[in-house]
Amino acid sequence: MCKLIEVSGTPDAGKTTTIDMVKSYLISRNFPVIVIGEAGGKTLPPKDSRKSLLFNIWVGTSAAESILSTKEKCKNNEIIIVDRGLIDYQFWVYYYLKKEKCSKPEAEEALNLDIFTDKNLLPDLFIGMTTSVDEAIKRSRSKNNTVSLEFHNKVFTDFFKTVTVPKYLLDTTYLSPEETTKKFLELIEIH
Repeated sequence: MCKLIEVSGTPDAGKTTTIDMVKSYLISRNFPVIVIGEAGGKTLPPKDSRKSLLFNIWVGTSAAESILSTKEKCKNNEIIIVDRGLIDYQFWVYYYLKKEKCSKPEAEEALNLDIFTDKNLLPDLFIGMTTSVDEAIKRSRSKNNTVSLEFHNKVFTDFFKTVTVPKYLLDTTYLSPEETTKKFLELIEIH
């Protein structure tokens, strides 16, 4: 049976770097692993068309379709690591609601679209990765500002408490990429 691991979290917490390092580690030891990138690996639209509930629905739908088709082809003992799947989709609906970019009825409608109610999308383990605002600014590839990062961290931490699948919150503030990767591997029970 396949093991589905989903990763989401705050900006510059090291999600993609960690996923890449974990994949390399697993492949080097002949563990069967599949990584599904953000939006199911589809090319994301330009940044100015992002930051909306409709964009989130597109990303979530793309991820959901990719997860479901990958699980259909999955062989025994394969590990599927998803960079932003169903739980991330739910987070962004929550985020837009908190940011007042959508109404409560719009959020409820987005969460109850048929594709997002499929239990096969639920991960066996959800790893939420966070880092402090100061560390995110040091690592930042984008121009995140302190207020935006503080808001994102608070909303993600509040949302994480509502997640009902097996989960772990991994704070990477004081961890090197290698230490983060080691912790991640421990969480998915591969040593």
